[in-house]
Amino acid sequence: MRARRREHPGRAYEVTSEEAETQRRIMDGAGALDLITWEKVRMAPDASGPGVAMVPVVQLYARDLPGDDWHWPAGTDVLQMLWCPNDHDDLPGQSGYYGPAVELRHRTAAEVTEVLLDPPHPDRTDDSYLPQPCVLGPVRVADLPDRDELPEELAEFGEDWAEERGVEYHRNLACREGWKVGGWPSWHLTDLVPVDCTSCGSTMRVLLTVDSCNDGPAISVGRFGELRVFVCPTDLAHPFQLNIQ
Repeated sequence: MRARRREHPGRAYEVTSEEAETQRRIMDGAGALDLITWEKVRMAPDASGPGVAMVPVVQLYARDLPGDDWHWPAGTDVLQMLWCPNDHDDLPGQSGYYGPAVELRHRTAAEVTEVLLDPPHPDRTDDSYLPQPCVLGPVRVADLPDRDELPEELAEFGEDWAEERGVEYHRNLACREGWKVGGWPSWHLTDLVPVDCTSCGSTMRVLLTVDSCNDGPAISVGRFGELRVFVCPTDLAHPFQLNIQ
């Protein structure tokens, strides 16, 4: 390392492709190296138990969603979002995501003949992912795009319009906070991240935003952030994408 620092100031930790291949061969599937014992550490899922029960997060009826903007699978009128109340960083197709594993289910209310009054409780949980039972009171609001989603001239016009009225464009008019169906995502922690459908390449839209809060469901995602579920606008059967800001 001393020789590296002399020869490559500020770049001592860069490795060549040959060195990277040597590292891969030495590790041979290990996830880490114990720097005390110099033993390889391999992580394996614990499949000895029945698995962690999914937790219901939100249930919506078609009549509660705005206009005709959302496609529903034929014959369904209920959307349920569930998640595993533990962090995951290896979900298939969810690059760069770290948070609860999410499932979306479309159902038909008329076909639900039995309601579980005592659903199974997960045996391993992060308490911040256990929503408190509550009833939603949907309110329809206008939600404008983040300025990065707009042409520069239009973005400046929107910010000037908001300033003249004594409000902030971001959050007061655009990318509104709270639990949302539809609307626009905020990119307040990163630059705009394009979210494209992995099946057809279409630009995906936000279906649900789960916002951290101390009241109501009282949950926290990320660093008290927002979990957004993006869906394909052409086919809901295509895999959805998850993102936390």
